[in-house]
Amino acid sequence: MSRLVASGAALIAVSYGLARFGLGAFVPELRDAFDLSGGGIGLVMAAAFGGYVVALAVAGPLLSSLTARTMVLASGVTATLGLTGVAVATHPALLAVAAGLGGLSTGWSSTGLATAVEDQLALPHRAGAQTVINAGTSLGLMLAAPVAVAVGVAWRQAFLVFAVLAAAVTIAAGRAVAHREVAPPETTARGWRHLGLTPRLIATAVLLGVTTALFWSFGRELVTTTTGVTGDVARLSWFVLGAGGLLGGLAGRAVHRIGLSAAVAMGWAGLVSAYLIFGVGGAPTAVALFAVALFGAGYMALTGLVIVWAVRVRPEQPGAAVAAGFLLLAVGQTVASPVVGLAVDVTGLAPVSLATSVLALAGFAIVLPYRMRPGRPRSREGATDLTVVADPVSLRGVGTVEVTATRSVPWPTASPTRPRRTSSSTPTTRSTGSHGGRRPSRRRAAATCRSSSLSATRRATGVT
Repeated sequence: MSRLVASGAALIAVSYGLARFGLGAFVPELRDAFDLSGGGIGLVMAAAFGGYVVALAVAGPLLSSLTARTMVLASGVTATLGLTGVAVATHPALLAVAAGLGGLSTGWSSTGLATAVEDQLALPHRAGAQTVINAGTSLGLMLAAPVAVAVGVAWRQAFLVFAVLAAAVTIAAGRAVAHREVAPPETTARGWRHLGLTPRLIATAVLLGVTTALFWSFGRELVTTTTGVTGDVARLSWFVLGAGGLLGGLAGRAVHRIGLSAAVAMGWAGLVSAYLIFGVGGAPTAVALFAVALFGAGYMALTGLVIVWAVRVRPEQPGAAVAAGFLLLAVGQTVASPVVGLAVDVTGLAPVSLATSVLALAGFAIVLPYRMRPGRPRSREGATDLTVVADPVSLRGVGTVEVTATRSVPWPTASPTRPRRTSSSTPTTRSTGSHGGRRPSRRRAAATCRSSSLSATRRATGVT
């Protein structure tokens, strides 16, 4: 486990932290070197996000014919090429192409590693491993900061160093991922469009992409505008960003303690607070750096939770499900980046930051009416949900999975009924409250329990 998690986090560090987001640590230098406006920077970042979209769009179908190890190796190679391309670019168009290659690497690393974790690790360790690997982005950001300080304006040398590191990590990750085929369900070959992700997951992923495009494009300049500091202090803000992001690696544990819905809400709280601080402006350096840490923690937590959420929705197709969730996130970032760049040119960073904080509040509205926690769900209509915990089922390429489903069933106004088993072969059912209105018969309630649990098990195993 430790070898896969360590090498996976390192690959995420070079693909996300350096090849994709590392450009943000050098935006002022890139502006001067290529004479770019805010809109130009937005287009370069959109190229990186666009490469991400392309990689994720083809990842689902590719997983039906390629191994997770092949995807991991492809990620490392494209990250190395992208970082080398940035170092030698002589024109904004070449810089955008190199950024696009970096985006390709991130899409393939996420899906390949997600599939490897689900295939190689035991069920109790998967959620924690997914979020720890995802937090590898923070390690890349923390590495980019001191290198940026050391090289100063010599940013090309920094990206050459990053390229050499990416090549070494690619070799290590390729050795850690098992070299064997994962037998996918037939639906995997049809691609991510047929995964049936829930509307709340779709909305959360897209909104996360839209609201984070501003920081990943102009994060260093947000710190400079808020505090007035420049030079090495502003470069070190990327280290603080990575350090805050390491807290996002604890998102998997938070899910077990407080539930997925509450964990997602906490992630949105970090983003909203960070953008409010940047938008108000005039903050001391320590407060601005605290806002950077809040953004890092919130973003890493939310992306890790998107992974956990997507795998919960489709446990039999983990790689394709993660690809679909991250594709939606990337689409939001790709569309928002050039728009944000133009808005910054027109209004400045502070107003755009305030507007983004208001937009991020929608994240709470998506998840707070629900409790995505086994055992104590709530219904939107006020009725009490009946939780059906199916018996563990064996899924191809995944292993044993405990499936949880909820159905809204009205119960009498009397005290909750005790848990009971409707038959020797049906899953355990629990009533979690009361609901006024007409009292249903016990026979009808028992029949509903059997029907709900059977449907949940059939959906989980792909049986119709």
